Amino acid sequence: MTALDWFDVAFVIVGALILAIGLWRWWRRGRPDLLRGSPTRANALSPLLLWLCLASYVAGGMLGSLLGFWLVPASLTEPAREAWQGVLSASATQFLAATVCVMVARAAFTAGLRGFGLGRQSCGSELAWSLAGWFVALSICGCVVWMTKLVIWLGFPEFKPPDHGVFVTISAPDVTTGMRVLAIVAAALFAPVGEELFFRGILQSAAKKLAPRRWGSRRHRWFAIGLSAVAFGLMHWGTPQFIPALICLGVILGYLYEKRGSLIVTMAVHILFNTKSLLWYYLQIWYGFDAGG
Repeated sequence: MTALDWFDVAFVIVGALILAIGLWRWWRRGRPDLLRGSPTRANALSPLLLWLCLASYVAGGMLGSLLGFWLVPASLTEPAREAWQGVLSASATQFLAATVCVMVARAAFTAGLRGFGLGRQSCGSELAWSLAGWFVALSICGCVVWMTKLVIWLGFPEFKPPDHGVFVTISAPDVTTGMRVLAIVAAALFAPVGEELFFRGILQSAAKKLAPRRWGSRRHRWFAIGLSAVAFGLMHWGTPQFIPALICLGVILGYLYEKRGSLIVTMAVHILFNTKSLLWYYLQIWYGFDAGG
């Protein structure tokens, strides 16, 4: 095992301990619904507003594709060109979608952006929930990734998992430093912010209206968490080997959003999660940690 592998094991253990402590406290309190006491986030989201946010994703992708067609240097190799076009497309998509989601939330949520989850809360509380959520996400998603790799190795030995476009861009020798910087910023910042605004803030809030409600029940909230998590995972169809883990990440982020009512917490967890993946990849490629740490 390499040094990075040992760090991953440590992350799994810390996350498992945090999760075990949380479950033990929940059991001692009589096993109440895990969403008891969570904020309501009253809103007037309509199907039209939801479709408007979805349309912004499509429009952003089209705009990014045009930018990629115009801005990608012809001197790049075909894999690097496709990866760079994907980075530009994703960046434009997240920027446009985030802008539209914020505008919709400002108008549709009763308390505006604060009711949407962008209001300031206790810094200490948000930091604690963000770090705890990050460790739990690393633990659960890390285990799911390992199990998925095992299933692929046992059942589909001929399948070669594709690399993420951002990683292809970072490692391509003919890509400029500016391209690498934009790819890293897009994956570490643009994607987490844009995806949390849409999948948690808009889609999850709107999905709660689709499930039938019963007085005192929070099933509609769990339905919304599951639906947004599955949509979030399937959106990353370009790397199918990570879809199960990303669905689990979506459930964790969805729970944090429902429990805390804060998109700041989910964005922080998402940013930390993506940044760790980028850092690990960078260390493996440029410093040869795969060779033994």
